[in-house]
Amino acid sequence: MVYCFEKQFNAAYTNSKFKEVQVELKRLGYCRANLIHEKGTICTYHVREVVLLGKGMKKVEFVVHCNSTECELQCMCWLFEFGGIMCAHSLCVLIDRSIYEVPNKYIILRWRKDVERGYTCIPTTYTTFAAALNPKLHDNYHKTLDKVLELATNDDGKHKVIQPGLMEIKDRVRTVQSSSASNVPCKSTTPASTSTLPHSHTSPKSLHCRNTTKESITSKVLSPLVAH
Repeated sequence: MVYCFEKQFNAAYTNSKFKEVQVELKRLGYCRANLIHEKGTICTYHVREVVLLGKGMKKVEFVVHCNSTECELQCMCWLFEFGGIMCAHSLCVLIDRSIYEVPNKYIILRWRKDVERGYTCIPTTYTTFAAALNPKLHDNYHKTLDKVLELATNDDGKHKVIQPGLMEIKDRVRTVQSSSASNVPCKSTTPASTSTLPHSHTSPKSLHCRNTTKESITSKVLSPLVAH
């Protein structure tokens, strides 16, 4: 690794995404940046790249605009806007300006290997826990928490606000009396003699329990395939 931003990409990106970045790094040897115009903090570069066209070679010119104070780059190939990684033309401009580390804003969060990913809750039909869990509600909580963490990013001051707030929510949920029935799936404990009660004395809850038990009995569980 020659440039510092190559080590920076390798430490931040996943292996598959870093391989895409390496393709752009190899193209640096075929790119040459020339400063054409400079007005205030805005610099305009023409980057010439030698590309393989059939059995011959062809020179292609790209225009890159650079804001020297904000360290913002915009290339006419639009690779960063559509692909999410910096192109060889923008990196060539950084090298020409003796900048060997890219700002963190050019390392998108979705490609990072250390990002904490939220997984959706998938209900199953062979566990009693699935009957009591609301997957949509579970996913909504995850999305809300992900938005809060995204707002906090790496700000220690904001994280100090989040942690006490979560602890307070947990304590309040623990102390609040639940207004609904228990989430534990009901089991049929009614004796055989009570099954002959008239329809008017049968509650909807007991009907739901008996239907659930009947479905679990009639469902056929298949054995897995034998693997040698």
